Parts: sequence; C-alpha cells; structure tokens
Amino acid sequence: MKITNLTNSPYDLVDSQGRKVRLAARGVVEGFEPHPMHIGTYRALGYFRIENGHEAAKKVEPASEQKPTVSAVEKSQDEPQSDLREQFKALAGKDADKRWGDARIAEEIEKLKG
Repeated sequence: MKITNLTNSPYDLVDSQGRKVRLAARGVVEGFEPHPMHIGTYRALGYFRIENGHEAAKKVEPASEQKPTVSAVEKSQDEPQSDLREQFKALAGKDADKRWGDARIAEEIEKLKG
C-alpha cells in the first residue's frame, strides 16, 4: 500500500502490528500495511492519498473534482418542503428559516392562518 501525505505536517501512522511509522510532511510511505482499525480513519480524514498496489496504476479523480449527485429519493423529499416554504413565504412575506423542517414550517403556517 502506498500512502502520500497531502499536508505540510508529519503524521504518525499505526501499522498492522501496532507500531508507529512516521510519515513526513508531503512524504510517501510505500509497502505500508495500516492497522485495520485505523484504515477507515486515514481514508476519511482526507489528509492522505491511499493507493493499493493494483490501484496505484489507476488515476484516481480527486474528491474536489467529483460532481455530487442527487438521488431520486432526495429529489422527492425536497419537493414537498419547497411547497411548504413557498406557502410560508406567501403568508409571512419572508423566507422560512432554513433550519426548519416540514413539521416546523407547517406549525408556523397554522399560526399565521389562525
């Protein structure tokens, strides 16, 4: 496994036998086998580029260049909420608080009507 440090700070990584391995700032460690408990954390941090032996040959698209996708479920969840928000705006003359969910907007609409 090849791990590249993408930051300007050194890090101590834990290998599969529990020993610390120093990864220099902007450095590379090849042949490193991380502890199974830590690999998910290393991937999630975004501080490192982690490549397996067979992945090293592949070009991996950086996360910043990946286009987000919206599933059909998310789209259908947004539609009723936008209707409530439009109804609230028509009654109150201002936008609903962005932190409010459907239930809260419905309560506020009832207050405005009542």
